[in-house]
Amino acid sequence: MNLVVADAGPIIHLHEICSLELLTLFDSVLVPDQVWDECTAHNRVPTAELQEVGCVTRYQIGSAEVDAFAQLKRINNLHGGERSALALCEKSGAKIILTDDLAVRNIAGTLKLTPIGTLGIVFRACRDGRKTIEQGKQLILQLEGKSTLFVTPGLVQFALQQLDTLH
Repeated sequence: MNLVVADAGPIIHLHEICSLELLTLFDSVLVPDQVWDECTAHNRVPTAELQEVGCVTRYQIGSAEVDAFAQLKRINNLHGGERSALALCEKSGAKIILTDDLAVRNIAGTLKLTPIGTLGIVFRACRDGRKTIEQGKQLILQLEGKSTLFVTPGLVQFALQQLDTLH
């Protein structure tokens, strides 16, 4: 089973470019309560739209459990949603975390997790034939221009070049 845990960034950024359906690249996307609330606060990502993505499941993980995990792994410097996503990876056995946060990506490596960001999700959609290369390029350009994802022009060019390697 292709089980992943999501941090808020990829959910928010995919919604901003009208591409939440790309989460269906994964069999099951677990979203801890704290991340869910961050995504849906102020209708940032409408709850109904998130629920319509069939593979997405809201998951309750207790704050005491998250705090104990954060203390043990020495990751108290992260935000609550990030800590809960990492704790849920351990609890669920998920080996992939969807995140755009650099600090989370760095910690994921020490926890033997594979981080995949929004750009990586777009790349995977093209690689798996869910999107054409041209559609993928348009999504990357939308991420740069329409979304709140911080990407440098150099990273955008690199991502576009990587899509060309799929030909």
